[in-house]
Amino acid sequence: MRDIVWHRRVGQRRKPATLIAALSGWTDAGDAATIAYNQVASALALADLAYLDPENFYDFSMVRPMVTIDHHGISELRWSTLVLGEATIKRYGPVFFLFGPEPQFRWKTAAAELLSVANLLAVDRVVTLGSLLAPAPHTKPPRLFGYSSSPPVSELLRLDSPRYEGPTGFLSVLQSAAMAYGTEVVSLWVEVPHYLSQFPAQRSALALLHQLEILLGMDEDFRELREELGDTDQEVKDFVSRDPDLIAYIASLESNYEQELDVRSSIDTIAIEAERFLRRQQGD
Repeated sequence: MRDIVWHRRVGQRRKPATLIAALSGWTDAGDAATIAYNQVASALALADLAYLDPENFYDFSMVRPMVTIDHHGISELRWSTLVLGEATIKRYGPVFFLFGPEPQFRWKTAAAELLSVANLLAVDRVVTLGSLLAPAPHTKPPRLFGYSSSPPVSELLRLDSPRYEGPTGFLSVLQSAAMAYGTEVVSLWVEVPHYLSQFPAQRSALALLHQLEILLGMDEDFRELREELGDTDQEVKDFVSRDPDLIAYIASLESNYEQELDVRSSIDTIAIEAERFLRRQQGD
């Protein structure tokens, strides 16, 4: 763990914990994962525990440090990097959060370093949060998809399976390394309407938060985010109302959305009936 800098000394933990990773950048369309993380960090009074030394993992001309100046001159340089925070959820137990910009270099090394820390902290589950632009109507509930290496968790969250194959980000590298460690992995993704990329994806962030509530037993109401969403909804309504072509396009997306729901409902019904049939056969 040569690239990990600790804020305070920690020893080997024994109580099982969950690590939740929400990175800004390529895998965070509309800042949905960032918004979700900020809400949880505030609600749980997240305390910083450690961070990844940025020197070997970032291009500082792309992810620039932030400077603070007082009457003596430069008082502080703050480097953007992955930060590990710690909190406790009453109904669940210890939870760690990994947040910051996606690393640009040495992904395999970064993943190995972070998972060494996770092992020290007795992490037995890694949850990743991501969002992507998609032809999705903003007038319908955001579609979630993902997977879990634990079948009971997959059943609990009722996620659509991902269909994407192609170039990927650091989250996939972290997931792959975690599975190699034998750690349970849960990948949560949410769609963000591509035609509203200039607006914060608060509704998609709430969808991710709802999945965390189910998974971790959180009972926060995130009232501030819901109030901000109300303001954004009005801005979106004004934006859409000025473009007849966009209104027609959204109507077509709504139609496709409903058709997909009908197909999924039919598949679920067939699966339920097949399960009942098999149970009856076994009973005979």
